[in-house]
Amino acid sequence: MPTSHDVESLVPAIRRASREFVRELDLLDVPHDGCTMSDCHALIELGRHGVLTAAQLGRHLGLEKSTISRKLTRLQKKGFVRSRRDSGDGRYKRLVLARPGRAVLDRIDKAADRRVSDALSLLTPGERETVLEGFRLYVDALARSGLRGAVRTRRMRRSDNADIAFIVRTVMMEFDLARKGFAYFDAEVDRMYEHFQGRRSAYFVATVGDQVVGGAGIAPLRAGPDDTCELQKMYLLPAARGRGLGKQLLERCLKAARVAGFRQCYLETMPQLTTARALYERAGFSAISERLGDTGHPNCQNHYVMSLE
Repeated sequence: MPTSHDVESLVPAIRRASREFVRELDLLDVPHDGCTMSDCHALIELGRHGVLTAAQLGRHLGLEKSTISRKLTRLQKKGFVRSRRDSGDGRYKRLVLARPGRAVLDRIDKAADRRVSDALSLLTPGERETVLEGFRLYVDALARSGLRGAVRTRRMRRSDNADIAFIVRTVMMEFDLARKGFAYFDAEVDRMYEHFQGRRSAYFVATVGDQVVGGAGIAPLRAGPDDTCELQKMYLLPAARGRGLGKQLLERCLKAARVAGFRQCYLETMPQLTTARALYERAGFSAISERLGDTGHPNCQNHYVMSLE
């Protein structure tokens, strides 16, 4: 077990290596077309997610509302980004890359891929794996170290909408589930607070300090028995896992389901979500061979049900 002295002795070297890494990235020979590096990051996130609201883009970039607003104004004036009204709720504007923005992003990606490929070609296969694993460990540790404060769960507020949408889509991308037939494209993801205001529905969020790091909810199972609810949209950011928050969220959902008069709870998930499936099984969920109701997620492969009596 490393001591605090061991850790402190590494800090200067890690910080120096981080600065050199960032400097090398900043020196990439990328045709920015008048974009700053921060603008390029915005284009990359829009290209990665396809459609985002301003609040969601700000969350991905870690920028305040006023800063992201100025950035979007500049990118829209350049013709790189365009906005459109949400067809389901006119209060929301959706941001997408315009054709010129896609062209810039394509040039950014090609230049960056070429630089990284050139660097990796100088390493042995084993060294490449070491680099990849090191990045994963370091980024995960940075994220976990940034989460400080009391661990709690509470009912969702309207102001949590952007955070929960960010969390749902981040986790879906982590497990390669950003595809049709999964929750990534559900219309309610951007308006979870409103969606769970229905009768016998509830949604809860998990927080560490003031930061929302996850959520889960229950609602009547669509096209299912009247006494059956569905556990919906249960996700935790990677850095928030291992703190008991998943168990707390699940317990709150099941308690709310019992109060609402449901006699059983149903859920769907995927094989690669091994930690989540283990949590469900420890809580008393049993695997079943057939899906129940019509959840709108025909690609989910694992089905579970639990008696609430």
